[in-house]
Amino acid sequence: MKRTDRVDACQLSNDAIENMSTEELLQTVLAYPFMIDLYAFDTYRAGFEHVYREFPALAKLTKRADFGAVLIDFYRNIPVENAYSVSANANYQNIRSLSIIEILIAQEEVTGGLDEAEVNLLIQISEEKNLERKRNLEVNCGNLTTFHNALQENPDLPLPVQ
Repeated sequence: MKRTDRVDACQLSNDAIENMSTEELLQTVLAYPFMIDLYAFDTYRAGFEHVYREFPALAKLTKRADFGAVLIDFYRNIPVENAYSVSANANYQNIRSLSIIEILIAQEEVTGGLDEAEVNLLIQISEEKNLERKRNLEVNCGNLTTFHNALQENPDLPLPVQ
């Protein structure tokens, strides 16, 4: 099967998107099998642009009225893993989700429609997550700078580079 066939098979119908809550749609977007393409390009920005073009559900998600609140709640609740939690549960999904969310948050298409209070909350949460990762470098050293690097690629974004 060609890649285009696999990508087509992963698309969501407009009816399916409209029938999902924003939280369900966010979870579905994060589970998109080709979301890994964020990492397949020279920059996170280029990877994001590719995924954004290829998977219209992502654009539809960001246009939801409650997207900011759902994104903030979801981001806040992704645990930063430590060596014990990873070895005990073999759960690397949280590491992946956190990295992907932070790449997405660093994109104008994702955060451009949020209000100032929502952006400030995302900044606060990112600072807390970063401190937690620094305390658990044995697990998080690989994604410690993902958000910072993604922000640097988008200098016009109203989020401060940490």
